[in-house]
Amino acid sequence: MLSTFLSHQRKSFWRSRNKGGSIATQIVLGFFILYFVAIALIVGFGMPYLLPKIFKGQDPLKMFNGIILYYFAFDFLLRLQLQELPTLSIIPYLHLKIPKQKIIGFLNIKALFSAFNLLPLFIFLPFCIIRITEAYGIFAMLMYITSILSIMVFNNYTVLYIKRKSITNILYTLIGLAIIAGFAALEYYKVISIMAGSHYVFSAVAAHPYYGLLFTLAAAVAFKINSDYLRKNLYVEELSSRQEKKSSTDYPFLNRFGRVGELAALELKLILRHKRSRYSITMSFFFLIYGLIFYKEKIIAADAFGKMM
Repeated sequence: MLSTFLSHQRKSFWRSRNKGGSIATQIVLGFFILYFVAIALIVGFGMPYLLPKIFKGQDPLKMFNGIILYYFAFDFLLRLQLQELPTLSIIPYLHLKIPKQKIIGFLNIKALFSAFNLLPLFIFLPFCIIRITEAYGIFAMLMYITSILSIMVFNNYTVLYIKRKSITNILYTLIGLAIIAGFAALEYYKVISIMAGSHYVFSAVAAHPYYGLLFTLAAAVAFKINSDYLRKNLYVEELSSRQEKKSSTDYPFLNRFGRVGELAALELKLILRHKRSRYSITMSFFFLIYGLIFYKEKIIAADAFGKMM
């Protein structure tokens, strides 16, 4: 059945009216993906030599443990903004004798074919194979790789679930961004240290490799939640029945303005539901706090902005 779905997708692509534009877009995207994959490979194989130079006097293994969760926090933020939902014209299949689980399975498998899921493989696997094996043994190395792949899968399906829920309520996306912003603020004001926490977690995995299965369990839970949501909302009627409500209900504070408030709420929904306008708004907030993130007080006092280049 998977091969049948893929065959239909391929035929749909080649028979579409804007085939030329689609091919050009795919070629450009392919070049971008190859570029970032090449960078990831350079970073991955160069990490044993880069870490001692970047973190002078520090243990490279400790620094490697510390940057893993840092990377995936940034990965989660990028996915929330850039990762697209897997598309499949499922309406023609709904009246056929195709088990719902097969359609959901295809959507879940297709979601794994993303550039975001390629980069961690090239960045972290070379270091794991070369240095983790040397320091902790083959079994610990395998559990490191299992943990990294599990976090990748967890991010993948958690973001897809949030974005699917955001179709009917943008609050889910805002909550996700707020959580990331909260951790960033705590890190900035040195209340917590993500690097220290990441080092603690993966040091535990190195000492007790079976702990890595906890990440696998978290990934399985995210996959199950996402699949259950798809199973309950696969049919168009189930989705549309939940959308039949007044546009101002999501913004009760605007109800006091009557018809004007209802129109304002509708305008807000149009802005937040459209991908490009929503992306512009969220990125504008990011650039508002850009200086607080990158330009530290010591750099400003020393007038050493060249260090940020």
